[in-house]
Amino acid sequence: MPPKKSRKTNVKETPVISDPLKFQNPNVEKYFLKLQGKTFIQEKGFQPLMILCKEIWSIVRYHRWERFCLIPKENVVIPIVQEFYVALRDEETKRPHSVRWESVTVWGKDVSFTPKAICEFYDAPYYETDFLESTYLLNFDDMDMDSIIKYLTENRGEWKYRSDISLPTNFNQAIMFPIVKMWMQFICTSIIPTLNVSNVNTFRAILLYGVLQKK
Repeated sequence: MPPKKSRKTNVKETPVISDPLKFQNPNVEKYFLKLQGKTFIQEKGFQPLMILCKEIWSIVRYHRWERFCLIPKENVVIPIVQEFYVALRDEETKRPHSVRWESVTVWGKDVSFTPKAICEFYDAPYYETDFLESTYLLNFDDMDMDSIIKYLTENRGEWKYRSDISLPTNFNQAIMFPIVKMWMQFICTSIIPTLNVSNVNTFRAILLYGVLQKK
């Protein structure tokens, strides 16, 4: 899935300065400092002139994800991104589990992260309900998981199963065909950030299938 010559997001290195006035909660400051030196998953996109461009961009245009799928050009200031996640974690520890919130404060500014706000930022369509919300992800009762893996691997793959309940768990992404690999790399850096892209779990497989099948 990733183009071989894709450019990485420009990362602007900024010295980390612990400001006691900035972090009123010592636990927040502690977690912020703990993040320093951790692996930073950078977003990746698609080059308009890349290999398999026609196949990739027909799907991009269908979903109206042109801005979302382009390789980011802006500099990334790592401490700002880290502070966003620190603030988010702090909110999670303070609010009841059933209470949802829509923004956090980063460097004195309120940052909205609702699905609608994210879609507006990327000029992408926002849907009240979508393919995943209508899918039963616990036992996959309404999904033909064998058909999904056959489609993603061109009939070359098999699911690994949980022995206790006989439900599929994952498969190796190496057997997927090129376009699917490219989309999986995008999903794992821009939608569901993860360092382990070698094994495709059921959720990623269903999401990938929905993207490619234009659900």
